[in-house]
Amino acid sequence: MRCHVEVVGKGHPLVMIHGWGMHSGVWQPLVKRLSKKYMLYLVDLPGMGQSRSVEPYHLYRLAEEVAEVIPGTS
Repeated sequence: MRCHVEVVGKGHPLVMIHGWGMHSGVWQPLVKRLSKKYMLYLVDLPGMGQSRSVEPYHLYRLAEEVAEVIPGTS
């Protein structure tokens, strides 16, 4: 697994994916409120934030890497 993920809260799962060149910390202003209702998966995409890079770097690989950290999706 190359994606760093932080799981916070209880309830229905909600995967939070940041924009290009950013990291999961961008969601911190929303975490307290959303984690009351949802189980948040705060993902750092490969090569960003605390995640290791993948080679070759393709969009479909990003989806595969994110799916690996979400239970029941890989």
